[in-house]
Amino acid sequence: MPLNTEVVGRESAPVPLFLDPRWTMNYAAAVGDNNPRLYDTRGDLLPVHPLILASPEWEATKLLHDHLGLTPEEAGRAVEVSHDTRVYRPLWAQESLDTVVRVVGVSEHKAGAWLTLQADTSTVAGELVVTTVTGVVYRGVETNGAAGVPRPSGPAARVDGERASATLDLPVSACHVYSECSRIYNALHTDIAVAEKAGLPGLILHGSATLAMGLSEIANGVLDGDITRVSRIYGEFRAMVVVPSTPTIGYAAPSAGSTSTAFEITTPEGGLALANGLVEHATTS
Repeated sequence: MPLNTEVVGRESAPVPLFLDPRWTMNYAAAVGDNNPRLYDTRGDLLPVHPLILASPEWEATKLLHDHLGLTPEEAGRAVEVSHDTRVYRPLWAQESLDTVVRVVGVSEHKAGAWLTLQADTSTVAGELVVTTVTGVVYRGVETNGAAGVPRPSGPAARVDGERASATLDLPVSACHVYSECSRIYNALHTDIAVAEKAGLPGLILHGSATLAMGLSEIANGVLDGDITRVSRIYGEFRAMVVVPSTPTIGYAAPSAGSTSTAFEITTPEGGLALANGLVEHATTS
């Protein structure tokens, strides 16, 4: 059934989470981040990879599905196509947080209905820590109702000039390890029979994993391994990343005083898996 624009403003119940060190370290390992700072529990503050919040954001989005008027089959056609996370201050292990997702836009797309969602993650005391805006396309679903709310446009990030690159080595187990360590469960990514039934060419790496791996490469290659300097992560998902494979991340070479780094990720076949990637960051810790 069509996705009605009247769903704009609908909000999920809060999804609570606790950033226990075991989970945060496992998440870093799942995205191949070997920075020792993310595993050193000897200090008072253990930094956390910000894209770990894709887990509560996903759980809150599933809670919204009951209020969108879609059939379970239609809800299962959801594909995340853009991701924009703004980090207002670093995440630390041992924190208790709540995530709420709200529908902020519905519009037509050539592939189906485009839903724009905003996830706000706050402390239990109400301090806003992270906001993520995602674009989700429900393939083959129509829209109806009043004129839809236009979807936001992202940055036109280009990797111009001198660039650095790195290869992401994704074994056949990459989807399973990420699924368990991120706490994002979707059989499309881990069950080959389910994937083939859906018409996929194999197991596809989660988009949030692709983006997280790109962020880790930039944090370690540009920011001296200090992920707490990151204030924004943006990317648009294009070509599928099938595992096993060895995609390549290309990013703008570090320059003194820069506050942003553009990047992109390509598949071994030359497809653009992640476009317009951008990491905004502080110049120093």
